[in-house]
Amino acid sequence: PLEIHLNHSLHADELLLPVAFDGEYFHVVGDAITDGEGMKISIRSIPDQKIVEVDRMGDRGIIKSLRMTFCKVTLDQKDVNQLRWAEKMPDGIIALHRESLGIKIGKAKKILLVLHGLVGDGLMMTQSIYENMSASGMDEYDLVLVYDYESLNTPLDDTAKQLKSTLSDFGFGQDERRITIISHSIGGLIARWMIEQEGGNGFVDHCILVGTPNNGSMYGRIDAYVKWAQTILDLAINFIPKVVPFSGLLLKFLKTATNLSGSIAQIDPESDFINKLNSSKDPAVRYSILSGDAAGITIENNGFSGFIKTSQHRLGKYMNGNEPNDLFAPVRSLQCKELWEGRKGEITVADPVACYHFGYFLTPSGTRDTNTIWKQLSDVL
Repeated sequence: PLEIHLNHSLHADELLLPVAFDGEYFHVVGDAITDGEGMKISIRSIPDQKIVEVDRMGDRGIIKSLRMTFCKVTLDQKDVNQLRWAEKMPDGIIALHRESLGIKIGKAKKILLVLHGLVGDGLMMTQSIYENMSASGMDEYDLVLVYDYESLNTPLDDTAKQLKSTLSDFGFGQDERRITIISHSIGGLIARWMIEQEGGNGFVDHCILVGTPNNGSMYGRIDAYVKWAQTILDLAINFIPKVVPFSGLLLKFLKTATNLSGSIAQIDPESDFINKLNSSKDPAVRYSILSGDAAGITIENNGFSGFIKTSQHRLGKYMNGNEPNDLFAPVRSLQCKELWEGRKGEITVADPVACYHFGYFLTPSGTRDTNTIWKQLSDVL
């Protein structure tokens, strides 16, 4: 339980109850008691997030990321990261399970691991993968694992170490089992750190980096991050209606997040994290690098295209001279071609697709042609 003490007493006609939003409904999560010295607010629980219909713009991922960060920072919960296995239900919906995880891993030989990115959601990403990849392609894997992690307040190298430790506890690296990783955004930096700095190359066969800022992003710097956060909030307000009532709170949190000692500052191109990661010895692991250019997005009769163009102009000066980018990092950083030169493992650097940073695994209606992430994923898998 979390207790908050305020120097304020409720009047007779006032009622205060702490509530939380689970992605679909509000829940009372505690109570408020007035005494002679003020008011004590007790938060006793945080509701589980509901599996609701996704608006195709990633709203559930934003809400889930904020929830995980709140649990870690405010409630001081240590075990917010979760490794689970994915099951496709008869109706096509993906369910994630912790039960029998060890048994599933012990019996599997070919395994796929999904790592979400900043303000991401492993379930949503996995659902999209199942919906857009061919059934025959997914059936090649005996098991699909999903690792959800707190992405805003925890240093990326700490998350990578936790992931490596978790996988080692389940026997990876102790036998011939190998895994393929599909990672998005900073999830790719976590995967790379685990592989290149923590010995994960002992059990990773292939790592796919989708929209990963391999050479950093200017949004690792506070002033640029706040500007980017405001733009993402505009995206939410205009295209994710359920987020509108919480826009003020979300913006305040995003601004506050710049003061947290977490993952944001580590993506600065000049950070120690980026420099150490990119000076790693060749792990001899196969990498596939997929990137996006938001300038290529065209959706007829939809204000989204105009918003993307406006956002690119607004963020241009933070993108090093308006060079091609996915609204989070320049294509030059996403591909980072010089990083892969001379490596022993098979390296594929694909041409950019028409996409923005949070849209890689969402594929808005009307854009499912050959120039999408799904075609490239099919090719590299």
